[in-house]
Amino acid sequence: MVAISEIAKRHTGFAALVASLPLMSLLAFIWLTLKALGLQIEGLLSKQIFWLVSG
Repeated sequence: MVAISEIAKRHTGFAALVASLPLMSLLAFIWLTLKALGLQIEGLLSKQIFWLVSG
């Protein structure tokens, strides 16, 4: 909550995005970025998360 409120001071849209995503999804994206596995994998993961959440 503290992180979201600090982000909201600068970028409200990004803070809303962070608040709306489950923690595990965020951790997965961070992990993929740190491991430098490429944007294709991150794109596929985000697309699948979207369909699972919206469906």
